[in-house]
Amino acid sequence: MNKKDYYEVLGLKKDATDAEIKSAFRKMAKKYHPDLNKEPDAADKFKECQEAYEVLSDPSKRKTYDQYGHSAFDQNGNPGFNGYSNFNGGGFGFEDFNLDDILEAAFGGGFGFNSKSKRKTSRKGEDLLYKLDISFEDAVFGCKKDITIDTLDKCDKCDGKGGFHETTCQTCGGTGSVTRQQASLFGSFVSKTVCPDCNGTGISFKEKCPECKGSKTVRKRKTITITIPKGVDNGNQIRIPDKGEAGINGGPNGDLYIEINVSNKYS
Repeated sequence: MNKKDYYEVLGLKKDATDAEIKSAFRKMAKKYHPDLNKEPDAADKFKECQEAYEVLSDPSKRKTYDQYGHSAFDQNGNPGFNGYSNFNGGGFGFEDFNLDDILEAAFGGGFGFNSKSKRKTSRKGEDLLYKLDISFEDAVFGCKKDITIDTLDKCDKCDGKGGFHETTCQTCGGTGSVTRQQASLFGSFVSKTVCPDCNGTGISFKEKCPECKGSKTVRKRKTITITIPKGVDNGNQIRIPDKGEAGINGGPNGDLYIEINVSNKYS
């Protein structure tokens, strides 16, 4: 299906000024935005207008379009709004789980599933979800917003270690696990479990951190500046990497997801 000329979409002449392009898009966005226009094709027309504005409002893209038309963008995909990373499943894939840990949780580590000594695996921190209210105009033209969140973060005092004067754990000898022999009706079984003294890290400290009490994390209040792109729609989510809660045992931070709520009022 052939696309309409971008100038035609916004009702403009090819010599339109930047101000005229912005004004035309403002008018068309208000006319076709799905929150304001309930016609079946309103969403498609809004995206069409937004795509046209993305190109014509950018001097470099506009020059390329004027010279080559739509074909200039076909190979790299349309420059229009394509949505955001979805929160469903984000940060909770199978890669975040370790089979030995699952078996240990299910069976108590008493059946020797893992023949190797292994330290407790690192884990990605929890993802966070923040619901942000913005105006219709901010959604159309994009903006920056400061938000404040409370999250578990790495303790600055001990640099997330949990203590000072690091030494090898005497209980496990630095392996992170302890071996026990258990008798049962079926004979003796050797089991490997996470060391209870070092929590699987293989290290201990002569002095526990007074700030985090050895937990390695503290709750902090942070202010983060969020960039809202042009054309964001109600219910879209924006993923901010590494701004979630602190990881476990040196794992990466979780992600922060911003869920957009667009006001249906146009100012």
